[in-house]
Amino acid sequence: KLDIRGASHPPPDHYSGLGFLLRWFEPKELWINGYEDSQEELEEGYIRLLNLARDRQVQIKIMRAGYDEQIGGASVKILWPPPSLPPGNANNLSLWVGLGQDNNWLWLPGDNGPQVEQRIKDLPAGRHVLMAAHHGGKGSCSQKLIDNMRPEAVIFSTGCMNTYGMPRAEVLARAGSHGASIFSTGNNGCLHLVNEPEGWRITPYLSEPRPCTWNFDD
Repeated sequence: KLDIRGASHPPPDHYSGLGFLLRWFEPKELWINGYEDSQEELEEGYIRLLNLARDRQVQIKIMRAGYDEQIGGASVKILWPPPSLPPGNANNLSLWVGLGQDNNWLWLPGDNGPQVEQRIKDLPAGRHVLMAAHHGGKGSCSQKLIDNMRPEAVIFSTGCMNTYGMPRAEVLARAGSHGASIFSTGNNGCLHLVNEPEGWRITPYLSEPRPCTWNFDD
């Protein structure tokens, strides 16, 4: 059962699976960043998703920085985008969501770039896990953000041997500069995160990481 689903921003790699979840798991709410209010055009697939939510009587909620509520015993914070949504790059208007409990925090920044990372301040004290923005692409995990957050672990959502070369080597170096554990869905498969009083427990699906390098001899 899912009560809340979120679409960080319109590009299809961040929303195209949500239609299935709306149909079969009947969430009560769909959180979006309100990008359609400041842009002239939207992808047809994103429009279909919003229409499906309305047809299923799922409440569509436009979220903004400053949201700070308790949901099911967990703290939920929205750090971005700002209350007044400026026109601009869709990636840099992604929802930046934080989930916290027992001083353990998981941060989901969508595809926000380094310009946004520079503006993220006043993080709560605790043990942090960061889902790297934009799959570990160029500019992700800026040194300022890593110095400020000092995450215990950084997770990269990437396909093995993806054509963009993500996560990039310089991003991995920044992400681990304070000793963070590094995980990648490409190398480790699905990751199971459990919040425990003593800290985060992260269990990869693959017991041994698979190498994500091209082997032209195979």
